[in-house]
Amino acid sequence: AVACELWVDSVSIKVPGIAPVLEVSTNTLTIQAVAGSTKSFDITSNTDWTVKSNQTWLTPSSGTGSNNSTVTLTATANPTTATRTATVTVSTAGVNSQTITITQDAGLPTLPLLEEFDAAPVGKQFGVFAFNNYGSPDVANANYTAYTFEQDATGKLSGPNSAKMNITATGNQWWTIQVRLENLTIAAGDSVEISFIAQSTADMTFVAVLEASDGTHDPFNKPVTLLAGQRTVVSYRTPAVAVLSKNNLILGLGNSTAVACELWVDSVSIKVPGIKTFSTPGNAINSLRVYPNPAATDLYFSETSTNSIVYVYSILGEQVKEFTKVSQRIDVSDLKSGVYMIRIIDAHGQSFTSKFIKQ
Repeated sequence: AVACELWVDSVSIKVPGIAPVLEVSTNTLTIQAVAGSTKSFDITSNTDWTVKSNQTWLTPSSGTGSNNSTVTLTATANPTTATRTATVTVSTAGVNSQTITITQDAGLPTLPLLEEFDAAPVGKQFGVFAFNNYGSPDVANANYTAYTFEQDATGKLSGPNSAKMNITATGNQWWTIQVRLENLTIAAGDSVEISFIAQSTADMTFVAVLEASDGTHDPFNKPVTLLAGQRTVVSYRTPAVAVLSKNNLILGLGNSTAVACELWVDSVSIKVPGIKTFSTPGNAINSLRVYPNPAATDLYFSETSTNSIVYVYSILGEQVKEFTKVSQRIDVSDLKSGVYMIRIIDAHGQSFTSKFIKQ
């Protein structure tokens, strides 16, 4: 022995004749559907124990331990529209095992993200898309097409509103404008389904491209010819992506046949496996209104019962906020500027889903 420092912890003493103890704080837990959701339970014990989950989507923070402890369970995202369950078993020798049944909430349905341009544009943001010239969005350049865009409320195409582009001059760049949805995460082997409606006052070429984060145009580059005055429905599925990647969806106007004209686009539908978007269920609160839209600080609801629950999602379906015991207002001041989806569930189980823009 020499002069030193010594630490001692977790002293366990087993004495013959003292019975092992093993208890858990609960036998049922409910966990959210989003990835990374957690729930914890306590173990009361005077001996060593093990923890095992019978499902790979649910992982305990500790597989083994001793004496009293807290175990946290972490879940992956529920990719289905049904609840799912897992059983966690806590065991030790000489005493009955304890089980906990964990129920994970149902995931949101994977449905097409449908943009119908029902909200007026804010700056360059129009619905889920941002409008700008490809390559040089904020610099005047004769090579790029001059245009303005606006909301057309005359029912020109499929719905009451559409996006209208007023093209006043064309340059010699193939890519001139883009309507882009940033950072789609597409897994290897997945493909994207795209459809939209377009009409132009002049013959022109309209091109859809899925651009990978490194700038390559893969897996597809599809030109579509529009004839003057002809309402055209474009629908197709991309080839499977070879590797997991972040992608930009670009609907770009090419200059091979483009002239000064007016162009309308409506009902842009995008479906990517695994991206959760929103539909209105049959028990919807049909008369509820969300305002103001766009919102800077507070978002109000025209009618909700007390104790409503409000979920706020990014446009890619990631939950970013949850409010409980809501009456008629939530604070969205700390959200970044952009487009969000909101889902309201009242005390009677009725629900409402809408889209809003955060300034």
